[in-house]
Amino acid sequence: MQAPTLYFLDTDSFLTSSRPAQLNPATGEYMIDALGAVLTSLPDDDLPEHHRWRLVQGAWVATPDHRGQEGFLPDGSPCKIETWGPLPEGWTVEKPVIPPTLNEARTAKLGEINAGYSAVMGFIQAGYPAEEVLSWERQATQARELTQNPEAEAAFVRGLAATKNLTVEEMTARILVNAASWEPIAAMLTGQRQVMEEIAYIAETVEGVQAIKVAYRV
Repeated sequence: MQAPTLYFLDTDSFLTSSRPAQLNPATGEYMIDALGAVLTSLPDDDLPEHHRWRLVQGAWVATPDHRGQEGFLPDGSPCKIETWGPLPEGWTVEKPVIPPTLNEARTAKLGEINAGYSAVMGFIQAGYPAEEVLSWERQATQARELTQNPEAEAAFVRGLAATKNLTVEEMTARILVNAASWEPIAAMLTGQRQVMEEIAYIAETVEGVQAIKVAYRV
């Protein structure tokens, strides 16, 4: 007589292993009362991927078991499967691309606009310390005051002139020459930035915001 096969189950009634029953030499009978084992033969069908045999009301059922798999839910949050059964609805292995909201798209586009502005301004201002660049407007303002009133206080311009051994008139002329070349460029770039910013705020759809091409031209 061929030894019957014992099928061992876990606490969820899933098949864990199988082996032939052992013969009891004292009785000559096979020991089939092993704890957690049944004699129900398995079907001949092949198991689908990520399925296991589970005994349900005395019959084997191919049951999904994805425990241990890692993926993502539809909202993009990571998810590790902890229980057997079908995968959560919309679950994917690859992180889904979540379309941004209008505010998210606008924030990203404003960041791109400002980053482009900083980059082009930084290129033009290259070679000058940031602290000195911040003083350019003050220099130009005080130089213009001096052209209107040679007795104006203009402490910054006067201090520059004294340090560089120039007359106040010479220092004023140099500053105004530099301002005449710098200010139109700064105004043009600043205007372009503000136009793109306004378009981003006016746009009413994500597609409209994302369609804004960030480009600065001198």
